[in-house]
Amino acid sequence: MLTALVPLSTSRMRRAFWSRHRSFQAVHVAIACVLVPTCAAHVITAGHFVHGPGRIAWYVALSGAALFALLRARANSDPPANPPSLLSRMVFSRHSRKILVLVVAASLATVAMLSRSSVLVLREPVVARAAPLKVDFPHDRHREVNCIECHHNFVDRTGNGGCFSCHRSGRAELRLGAEARFHDFCLGCHRDPRPAFEHHGPTTGCSSCHLPSARSTRTALHTDCG
Repeated sequence: MLTALVPLSTSRMRRAFWSRHRSFQAVHVAIACVLVPTCAAHVITAGHFVHGPGRIAWYVALSGAALFALLRARANSDPPANPPSLLSRMVFSRHSRKILVLVVAASLATVAMLSRSSVLVLREPVVARAAPLKVDFPHDRHREVNCIECHHNFVDRTGNGGCFSCHRSGRAELRLGAEARFHDFCLGCHRDPRPAFEHHGPTTGCSSCHLPSARSTRTALHTDCG
């Protein structure tokens, strides 16, 4: 979308594709309306720079302000006697209604990302992997965390064996897959740790948890716990 916005904004490209400047503005703003919530989905879902309720709320508010800033009014030197309607005051001419609908829809889509369940759904991979990535989980560095925080099936007896045996089983009550659940669980604990945890390390990049393809797994237990 960015590569479409930048070249199409040049004078030569505008004249080649659009005979009217208002039509160009409408297409340009429509692409931007899709770009803003798409960027928000990437930034909020990844959680590298924007995590925690406060920062996510600020990011959503700024995204909404950017969307409504795309709405432009006509420049009238002499104000008319009868105030015009909102649509007639916009510069997009006959496209004004569509642009307004796009801005409102994009704003609602961005606000929906305030919900934790929406973020988890967005973390689901578009294409499922044939085989899970190998995970190197250092148990010795997590001794201050109770084992049942991760291995809850030891207590509630909801499953046997490793985590994947349930979270990849397609059970109806487990609507989210293993990738979304584990990423949320691990990243949430590392980036927003509990006050009782005196020592915790940040997670940066996939290699912090996943083994490179050249290396073999240390034990089957490490892979199952991933």
